[in-house]
Amino acid sequence: MGGETLLDDDDPRVTGVKPNRIDDEDKARENFKESLKLGDPTIVLNVNTIPDRQKFILRLAKALMTYGAPSHRIESQLIAAARVLEVDASFVHLPSIIIAAFGDPASNQSETHFVKSGGGLDLGKLHKTHAIYRKVVHDEIGAKDGTLELTKLMRQKPIYGLRIRCVLALLCSAIICPIGFGASKSALYSNVFEISAAMMVSFVARGLSSVPSGIFCYSAISSAGVVLILPGYMVLCSSLELASKNLISGSVKMVLFGSFASMQPLKSMQLPVMVFISCAAFAANKAANRYIFNRSDVVSAIGAFVVGVLGNLYSRVFRGTAFVVMVNGIGFLIPSGIAAAGGLAQNYRGSEGDQYSSGLSLGFRMVQVAIGVTVGLFGSGLIVYSFGSRKRGALFAF
Repeated sequence: MGGETLLDDDDPRVTGVKPNRIDDEDKARENFKESLKLGDPTIVLNVNTIPDRQKFILRLAKALMTYGAPSHRIESQLIAAARVLEVDASFVHLPSIIIAAFGDPASNQSETHFVKSGGGLDLGKLHKTHAIYRKVVHDEIGAKDGTLELTKLMRQKPIYGLRIRCVLALLCSAIICPIGFGASKSALYSNVFEISAAMMVSFVARGLSSVPSGIFCYSAISSAGVVLILPGYMVLCSSLELASKNLISGSVKMVLFGSFASMQPLKSMQLPVMVFISCAAFAANKAANRYIFNRSDVVSAIGAFVVGVLGNLYSRVFRGTAFVVMVNGIGFLIPSGIAAAGGLAQNYRGSEGDQYSSGLSLGFRMVQVAIGVTVGLFGSGLIVYSFGSRKRGALFAF
């Protein structure tokens, strides 16, 4: 025992495992690149435990629902993350809830988790969520670090307060009036907010239009006043869900819908891109409406195709978030398509016997516009992603 030294249990001479070399990290990076070429991406550099990976997936699901990710894409996003992280998982997306089941092949058992979150639309935080998601699936950071970043993001306060959002809603109505024609403190009043707002706007617009001078246009005032509470966004999402065979959540949102208030940081690099795509969508919609008459679905499909191509190209070339830059462009297409089909003023034309049928015509026109937008968005995604390398993550767009 005099000249001998005791060996640790982890010593390579005891375990028989070769010691790590300096070029092990380089080999790991080479293996990571090879996995990309073979189309079977896995995590090589930032490996975490299975519970850490599962926790990241659950936190990602909550963030996507909270910040208004396209509901027909949430399930595919989670499946792609689970595949890259090598987690045996299955997901079921219902309105306001996600059911995640994690399997353990070794013990032949599974754990079921319920993730519940209210809907909203926060474009700034949604872009940051997608950036964290991309870092994890591209092996830039580990799942544990991604969970910490998502937790920190979800604890941040809203960018704009309630008063600023009310002012922005007023400005939106004032701006959209010449070119195209909110929450409450009381939980009970929020159920009838859209109805009461539409009634108030209708009375004010009818009163102004009855002025003898005729300087006030009823159609323009009423359309601009209720454009923010029109359920076009939710009807569009439900159409996309039904087209993606998400029958439960899609059919529910087709019947029960609401409106969201967009929240995007003013100092954002994506703001000019959003403005450009919105202008392109509006120009394409106006040009198509000039040559194609009485077909609001075809006109909306052309505008949505332009938005989809530009948004997906921005995502592929500049590594941005396609959904965030496409939201405003799609938002322009809904009121523009309704205005192309006659707008709200069409409800007050015709004889008294046609009163009920003309009242339902607005809903039919809205669904018609949503179907056209759905076809244009899916067609643009098919064309853009038919060429080039395969995406490592799931498609994060409409």
